[in-house]
Amino acid sequence: MLLAGILKSSGQLGPAEIATKRIFTYRYVRWLAERRGVAFAMPPAHPFNPLPLLRLSVAAGSAPDTVRRLFDFVWREGRLPESDDGRTLDAVAGELGIGAWREVTSLPAVKSALVDNTEAAVKRGVFGVRTFAHENELFWGDDATDMLIDYIDDPGGFRERAGETDTLPIGVARTRLAVVTQGTSRLVQPA
Repeated sequence: MLLAGILKSSGQLGPAEIATKRIFTYRYVRWLAERRGVAFAMPPAHPFNPLPLLRLSVAAGSAPDTVRRLFDFVWREGRLPESDDGRTLDAVAGELGIGAWREVTSLPAVKSALVDNTEAAVKRGVFGVRTFAHENELFWGDDATDMLIDYIDDPGGFRERAGETDTLPIGVARTRLAVVTQGTSRLVQPA
């Protein structure tokens, strides 16, 4: 799924579009990788255009090993599809059994599958990545993994405990305004 599509559907900005959140997020992922002993390298730019990687994943079947390899390409090797005119991605695509990846990822069926996946995620209520969907529940973010495990262990108790928070009324709602500046738009809070 395309995160930008998810964000657009709910009127959210991405973490990298909020200056202080961007800095914190980059520091946090580096710290978390070091703490967990995970090899990590920031790509040369972020955010970046993920479409070639997402379409390559779709074309290769989106199996966990495929997704892991593409994540390693960006987050362990610190590369992007545009790096070296895509030659480095040529090798990764070959590892995934996809020759001529530029042509394959341009196929209408591949493009529409990515759109369909994004629309299905929006319909399901997904609002960010990473999200685990189990039964009718969504678990967002790395820090919700233990919550998912608790749900799997005791779904009835989980639903019972969640009941009061699920029906809590909204006390105050802010209104957002769209502002268009030099052909781009952004959401702002009214004064």
